Order: sequence, then C-alpha cells, then structure tokens
Amino acid sequence: MESRVKGKKISFHQLRVPSSFGSVEIEWRKEGHVHLVTALRLLGGRTDTAGAYPEPLSVPWPIVVLEGRIRKLLEGAETGIALEVLDLALLYPFQKRVLLGALGIPRGMTLSYGDLAKKIGAPGAARAVGTALARNPFPLVLPCHRVIRSTGEVGNFGGGSAMKEELLRREGVLFDCMGRVDPSCRLEAEAPVC
Repeated sequence: MESRVKGKKISFHQLRVPSSFGSVEIEWRKEGHVHLVTALRLLGGRTDTAGAYPEPLSVPWPIVVLEGRIRKLLEGAETGIALEVLDLALLYPFQKRVLLGALGIPRGMTLSYGDLAKKIGAPGAARAVGTALARNPFPLVLPCHRVIRSTGEVGNFGGGSAMKEELLRREGVLFDCMGRVDPSCRLEAEAPVC
C-alpha cells in the first residue's frame, strides 16, 4: 500500500511472525531509504487484518532483525531492540513518557500502574497510564505487560491476560497461589525520572 504525505511517497508493508501465542504482525513504512515500524499487533488466532497490505517481496534488514528479536522475546529471552526502528513520532507526549517509563522496568520484575504514574512524574494518573498502555502500538518491545494492578493481579493486555501472565512467567516473574505476582517481583516507584 502506498500513500503520499507532504508530497512524499510512503509505502506500508506487513509481516506475520508465528508464535505459540498466535501471530504477531509487524507493520512498517518505507519513506525513502528509511524503514520504520508503525505497529506491532498481537493477533492471536485472528486473521482480520490479513491482506491489508501486500506481503513484501523482500524484507529489509532492520525488519528481519526485529522479527528475530520478537521471536526471542516471545520465548522469554532477553534481547535488546533499538528504539530507532520504531516510529515513536506516532505517540502522543504523555503516552511516550508512559511507554518509555515501562521500558525501564527490568525483565523479571513488574510495576503497578500507580507506581509507573509516580515514576514518570504524574502521581494520581494511574488510569491515564493504563489508557496509554492499552494503546501501545509496540507491545513486547515497549513492555506494557510488565505493568500490573496494585493488587498483584496482571490486569488487561492486548493479547489477553493469559498471554500477559505467560510472558511474565517466561521472563522469570513468580506468582503466588492466588495467581498474583509475588511481592519479590514487584518494584515500587522511586523518584520521578522526567
């Protein structure tokens, strides 16, 4: 699919990454010689976006690298993904603060919505944080699954709460007999990092 933005020709493409959770769709745009990921979608078994964009004849190297790293993330491996491949200009300012704040949560640990709000300098904005996370166009890479309810329950997730719990387990997060995140795997907010 192609479109024009400010007179420039922009091409959009998608690639499906199969996993034990179902498909993850990588959508990217090409503007000149630059490839930027515009969305990651957790499709599960859904096929409702199939054919939205034609499968590319060849996949550019940055997308191939991202595909491999997403596969490793889904297996629970620790892997770094360069933020430069993501089109962060799509995020509104508060959402960007929230998602970059979530990026600071170490693998194997969680943080509550309220504590993430405190961490980004917006105490009392737990609901707004939840909304920003729910609209995360880059799940897995910007780890919104590491943000949980203050009760220790995993809460909602684009791929479903069962996927969120399994992703956390694969990262080493422990759960108690009630299905809540063990306190040893919960962080508390420190001073804001604005």
